[in-house]
Amino acid sequence: MARRSKFAIDFNQNINKVAELVLADLVRKYPRGANGKLSSKDYAYYHKNPLKCFKESASRENVGIWCGYTTQQIVSLFLGEDAPFSRYRGLRDAIEKSWYRERHPHKSDEEVASSYYYAPEATVTRRMNRINERVDAVKRHIREAGMPGVYRFNTGYQTAFRNVNFYVWAKNKSDACGQFNTLTRPLIAAADPGFSIDDHVECKQSFEHINEPENAMSSYNQLTIEGMNDLENDLQRRIQNLEKELEGLRGIKGMITEMAINSITQG
Repeated sequence: MARRSKFAIDFNQNINKVAELVLADLVRKYPRGANGKLSSKDYAYYHKNPLKCFKESASRENVGIWCGYTTQQIVSLFLGEDAPFSRYRGLRDAIEKSWYRERHPHKSDEEVASSYYYAPEATVTRRMNRINERVDAVKRHIREAGMPGVYRFNTGYQTAFRNVNFYVWAKNKSDACGQFNTLTRPLIAAADPGFSIDDHVECKQSFEHINEPENAMSSYNQLTIEGMNDLENDLQRRIQNLEKELEGLRGIKGMITEMAINSITQG
């Protein structure tokens, strides 16, 4: 049985503690990863700030490709709505704390929390940049490929349904687009003369929508229904206004016609 590394991170402990340990690892040029076993040999040596380890290394150690962490682990710690380091201030404070802890490894959490320290600005900036570059790489991956959860579709400002959002639950972005294109796109094209079957539709997955359970779709479908109700009410108001305009137009037209006829008869 393979020995457990002393640098391995237990993800079953308090999430804030997990976040601190992962942060301390990710500020390294060559992070050790979740199981603590990756080394510089598991990264491309020519990268100043590697964003990924080798696929073979990740597979060998059964860890994620993102410097030894999975997409879900990065989301839960840095990107999710409730992630410990989803805000700039929280991340910066944690980096300063990590720097201080490196210099005082024997201090307890209580002692570190009660200590006053100032991390050099250049060090903090360099570490912030390193973390942000690595987290941004995961963001780009999520935008391109998606994750299990809810996806939002919008047809754009030039269409009748511009204020109505449509939602689907899918395992990834490709699956979400397939569902929308098969079920919803043809219906919109049939209902909206300003929208064709080939027009661009925005597909977006916000971080709060990642890992939403499939049964959450009932609440999202309700949002679509409410948007359609608002659109219907708006159309009704516009129809009423158009009817008033049409009635006024006919009245003016009739009056002018009558005046024209009178002028002819009197002439």
